[in-house]
Amino acid sequence: MATILVRHLDDEAVRRLEERAAGNGRTLESEARHILEQAAGDDMEEKRRAFRELSKKIRELTSDRSRYTLPFRQSQLAQSVPVAPCGVSA
Repeated sequence: MATILVRHLDDEAVRRLEERAAGNGRTLESEARHILEQAAGDDMEEKRRAFRELSKKIRELTSDRSRYTLPFRQSQLAQSVPVAPCGVSA
């Protein structure tokens, strides 16, 4: 594990980080580490995992296609709807 030192950090920024850390139940150091890991792209794998999970749920929900069929075929729809020529009222 590497160690970094951040110099000349604004006091107000440190105060906000301390508040954020307390709100997340972390120490200031742990919160800073979490923020840096997210900024470095560590969360991309989490996004991929969430996307795979969502995709799986969608496939599961739509696997039974019989629940999503129309009560008629499109050819039957065209036959049952009266269509007037353009400019002529039905």
